[in-house]
Amino acid sequence: MHCNECNCYQLAFGVLVLNMQCDEFIQLDAYVEYHRYGLPSPEDENRKQIQLPLFSNHSLMVLTYTELRILSQLFEHAKACEETEKLLEELSIRKQDDQ
Repeated sequence: MHCNECNCYQLAFGVLVLNMQCDEFIQLDAYVEYHRYGLPSPEDENRKQIQLPLFSNHSLMVLTYTELRILSQLFEHAKACEETEKLLEELSIRKQDDQ
């Protein structure tokens, strides 16, 4: 989720908590979406084989296809929440302008 105080994104997934700048969030989301469209065979569904680079030169997140789908859903939720927040902020500004 986006933190308005530090202007970073915070994502908790499994045993990881990632603190990301906006560009890092967008980049990780793009990696997730890219890998999401691979079609695993049924025996590969729960095999840890998807590697997502993190923002340190020495870190990778290794996921199964099932975990990747869940992570993708988290990103979609985070983006929807951010869009909703922006719309509510716009409405609030318009309401103040009308008064």
